[in-house]
Amino acid sequence: MGKSFEIVSSKDFNGFSQNEQIAFLINEYNFYTIDLIVSNLPLKSGIRDIASPWDKKFIYLFGEKSSLNFIEHDLLRKKYSEPRIHFALVCASKSCPALINRPFLASTIDSQLNDAAIFFLSDTTKNIVDGKTLKLSEIFKWYGDDFNKINKDGYLGYIKDILRLEKTDYKVKFLKYNWSLNNSK
Repeated sequence: MGKSFEIVSSKDFNGFSQNEQIAFLINEYNFYTIDLIVSNLPLKSGIRDIASPWDKKFIYLFGEKSSLNFIEHDLLRKKYSEPRIHFALVCASKSCPALINRPFLASTIDSQLNDAAIFFLSDTTKNIVDGKTLKLSEIFKWYGDDFNKINKDGYLGYIKDILRLEKTDYKVKFLKYNWSLNNSK
């Protein structure tokens, strides 16, 4: 599978539609995150047991070695106004979004990202609506500004829309991120 990503040249990639580019990059990020985890097993607790996992240049992208951070921050976050990627990119940790059991596809990327957002926001191990208090994933603390691109009220407006919450003020608390490996039993 990794070879499938490696054979795509920057010229090929630039010829992709925007949806194809986003799907390609999300799938590549997720594939190589899992590859990194598996290549470093056993891990004591999770991905952070690996030295600089997000900065490690082990991914061949457009003929050069790249990192997960490059894919996420320099490509996905900078080039596209698509904050829903934060519900699709996985880090193999209990607090990160779940890995879906199929690839992201250009033809269905919008609905897949919507589904990922609803699933993530509805997961009470990651986000909790407690009356007028929202206990949210630290993802919103780190990347909340990305949601200004799609909702004038930022991440809070986005969450209220997706979860169909009252359009009122909420107190926000951020849940401690659990970096433990999200192994299945």
